[in-house]
Amino acid sequence: MPSTPEIVDATVITGSVGWIQDVLYPWVSPAWLMAFVMIALGLFAFHSVFGSTPRRWLENFPVAFLGFALGNLIGYQTNAKFPVIGDIHFLEGYACMAAFLAGSNWLNRVAPQSTRRFFGRG
Repeated sequence: MPSTPEIVDATVITGSVGWIQDVLYPWVSPAWLMAFVMIALGLFAFHSVFGSTPRRWLENFPVAFLGFALGNLIGYQTNAKFPVIGDIHFLEGYACMAAFLAGSNWLNRVAPQSTRRFFGRG
């Protein structure tokens, strides 16, 4: 005999973050979810200043994420006394992310053919 489907609480469906708490919080720290949003905002600000296309934003997101993660790791390992939010060292993360993005921007200007070939555009 088939079982009856479970009735889902309407507040979980219509609530603002109910399902996010149930699905993501067991695996990802809330501070890292906020860091993901902050990385996206920092990437948007960086590319807005340099006038890049949205395609470059998508191509540079892994670069920004790796730079932010490395900066956070450096801040954690050196026991930096800068302000933190949760367990995330935002100042160190942003500084390293900006350095990675500047390096990526410089590499794209110096050797555009090799980066185009790397990303499958050449």
